[in-house]
Amino acid sequence: MIVRTKHGDTVDSLLWKHLQRNDEDVTNAFWLLNPHAAELGPIFNIGVNLELPTLTTQPTSEQVSPWD
Repeated sequence: MIVRTKHGDTVDSLLWKHLQRNDEDVTNAFWLLNPHAAELGPIFNIGVNLELPTLTTQPTSEQVSPWD
């Protein structure tokens, strides 16, 4: 899916808005599809076309405590 950025969009906000997740797996997939996006800075300009990954699995819901 190709999305066009709006004012204030970031990688995390785009992934959450369109895919309802922004975990490590989907973020890594985003960067593989859009290696050029790193050059655009942390907040995208208006009108940048970016490809979002197609999801085949849901994130794990396991919570790990740092004290375990």
